[in-house]
Amino acid sequence: MSRVGGDAEHRVWAAMPPGSRDALAALPAADLRTLLLGVARDRAGAVRPAQVLRRWNEDRFVRPSAADPVHGGR
Repeated sequence: MSRVGGDAEHRVWAAMPPGSRDALAALPAADLRTLLLGVARDRAGAVRPAQVLRRWNEDRFVRPSAADPVHGGR
């Protein structure tokens, strides 16, 4: 295991069912991205506006995007 994820990575893999890592690693890249996008969509759908505002105030990595979604980020 690389040190990039460190303890958090180890904790997550320890909580996963046996074989999960190999199953995910064996997926074609497009399928893995699709799976991860689905998980992100589910998680985003569970976040309430008040939680977003709280995270914006408390988490330096949570900021509004400067990209304009109407014009494709231009």
